[in-house]
Amino acid sequence: MPKKRSTKKKKSNQIPYPKNQQPTLQAMQLAMQNHNAGNLQQAEALYRNVLQADPNHSDALHLLGVLAAQVERYDIACELIQKAISINNAVPDYYSNLGNALKDQGKLAEAISYYQQAIVLNPNDANVYYNLGNALQDQGQLAEAITAFQHALSLNPQFCQVYNNLGKALKEQKQPADAIACFQQALFLNPNDVHAHNNLGGVLKEQGNLTEAMLYIQRALALNPNNADTYNNLATIWTEQNKLDKAIECYLKALRINPNLPDFHFNYGTLLLKKGDLITGWLKYEWRLKIKTGKYPQLKQPLWEGNPLAGRRLLVHWEQGFGDIIQFVRYLPLIKGGTVILAIQSPLKQLLNGLPGVDLLIVKSYDNEPDIAYDVWIPLLSLPNLFATTLDTIPASIPYLYPDSQKVEKWRTRFESARFKIGLVWSGNPKFQYNRNRSASLAHFAPLASVQNISLFSLQKGEAAKQPIPEGMEMIPLTEELEDFSDTAAAINCLDLVISTDTAVPHLAGALGKPVWLLLHFSSDWRWLLDRNDNPWYPTMRLFRQAAPGDWASVFQQVVDALKLERQKFP
Repeated sequence: MPKKRSTKKKKSNQIPYPKNQQPTLQAMQLAMQNHNAGNLQQAEALYRNVLQADPNHSDALHLLGVLAAQVERYDIACELIQKAISINNAVPDYYSNLGNALKDQGKLAEAISYYQQAIVLNPNDANVYYNLGNALQDQGQLAEAITAFQHALSLNPQFCQVYNNLGKALKEQKQPADAIACFQQALFLNPNDVHAHNNLGGVLKEQGNLTEAMLYIQRALALNPNNADTYNNLATIWTEQNKLDKAIECYLKALRINPNLPDFHFNYGTLLLKKGDLITGWLKYEWRLKIKTGKYPQLKQPLWEGNPLAGRRLLVHWEQGFGDIIQFVRYLPLIKGGTVILAIQSPLKQLLNGLPGVDLLIVKSYDNEPDIAYDVWIPLLSLPNLFATTLDTIPASIPYLYPDSQKVEKWRTRFESARFKIGLVWSGNPKFQYNRNRSASLAHFAPLASVQNISLFSLQKGEAAKQPIPEGMEMIPLTEELEDFSDTAAAINCLDLVISTDTAVPHLAGALGKPVWLLLHFSSDWRWLLDRNDNPWYPTMRLFRQAAPGDWASVFQQVVDALKLERQKFP
């Protein structure tokens, strides 16, 4: 059988003998011996000698294609293997290795098609199901990838690498317990598997089990001190513990091993931003655009690099969460000399309508080309880098957003009889990877009810709004009346204070210039910096920080004490 080449899997060093028994058998045997020994130039010459004698020798064409793929000559590899298939379309390995060559080029849909054809010819090859699962996983078809991996294991229950990649797919599918079981099985099969130790440490870290996660990560480093992924995982553990200098040291080690890892550069950049090194931090932050899983839009026109627009049309494209958009639209009035088109999501349309610095506001999804003419474009969060923003030059002219006056009047009438009016938000977007850390529960807010002469209103949206109101706590829910951010802005404008965990609402309150108290978990986001109770992005914001991971009790004790002092200012 010809050689099979598995992606994401240690390749075999042995190429089985071909099925063809031609007069050129001896030359083929010698070619394969050189191929197996890594003597690729000699092997290539010998394969070509075979083809000179027999241009239709399908096994020689196939293995010469495999060799070309090994040295990343993918166009030649695909051409050779396709020719082998045209001569003999009944060999599953041909289709499988053509799939590998296509996958290595990122041509996932084509690769998947060839893996499926290989399976039709040989439905009992675990290796092909594994490669199919990898391609599906890279394409984001996680459910289908899981099915392919499980089929591979049904054919070969000892296939250690499958457990690793199945575990990663399950983790992405928010099935951490099943992912942990897969990584543990991989370690049972191979106790010295660096990837399994690293992956298990990673998922334990995401579950908040930092102590156990650290043990697996350190074991991975002991097995291989030159694995960049392991340093990345270790860096994220140090980051969760707010030990930023140790985290930075890990990222630098990882990048010395492999300087072409965009997510590592990006993560390193966020730590620099958190430490207040904004200039270098913004440069590293730009690496987010190169992360394959970041899903940043791929538009036809070139990126704007800050050169004079000279009348050109600039498309500024939304990215990340609602809070990020609200925070960074402050940069739009700084853009001069052209037409500024802002592409945003529908829930922000009314709020941002008429925003200074925006000539045209459009609603656009992430993955399609806009149906409007533009010359250059830029992601919204790239603007701070273009304007070389430092802590001292953050555009902080507040307010820079304004509520709808008619909606404000409606809420003003509604709130007329209320005492000191406080809006509450306790949870962010549950789809956000670290929402577990940054969100509290409504029960945590119950101590606020002990403060006299206040009225509490819920600004919470989503599933968290259904949490029961704790006994003894009076709160008026506004959830059903808040259809979009313009409604929330109008309501906030009529409140005396907003108290929230790290969600979009405190960004909105800060942009409106309203008093807002932000409650932060121990390892908070980069934009809130370190060891400060104020924030240069929002002058009307006050920060309350956890003293230890998960310690909301101390935070709310600080809030209650501060609220009692605040109430003394009012009759």
